[in-house]
Amino acid sequence: MDKNELYYLKLIEECAEVQQRAAKLLQFGENERQASAFAKGITSTIPPSDKTNKERLAEEITDLQAIIRLLGFPDVTKAQIKHKRDRVEHYAKYSVKLGRIKKQTKREKEIERLQKEAAKSCRCDGGNTMNCSACIAERELKKLYPENLWAERHLLFHHR
Repeated sequence: MDKNELYYLKLIEECAEVQQRAAKLLQFGENERQASAFAKGITSTIPPSDKTNKERLAEEITDLQAIIRLLGFPDVTKAQIKHKRDRVEHYAKYSVKLGRIKKQTKREKEIERLQKEAAKSCRCDGGNTMNCSACIAERELKKLYPENLWAERHLLFHHR
């Protein structure tokens, strides 16, 4: 195996790692941290991490981009990105028509927005929670979530 073939082998490995991380993100959510699985008593062979699934996916994407550059492929242009976004949006609309993608309700959009806000680090340190955007989002989420789901969600996301 020569150096170029090794780079292609690494390309295959990095693609698989991006797939795995993307699957974990879809299964457990963007903001889940593997340490939370240990805290909940779930056994795993993977050591805990202070990084979210989204952060870990970003690391794998960076590794993939690096090997792509090492192989000499050109950078993606803004025009290529726009073309890809347009194609994805076109097929997403078709998938909605087929019933494969559901439209988000206003409540689902609001929960998603609040989850992103609540996932930010708390800046009040238990002090004035009235002005802390993460704490405000936590209170709003508590109103939207059924009580039995609140405790589990709270364990995963509050004051990391």
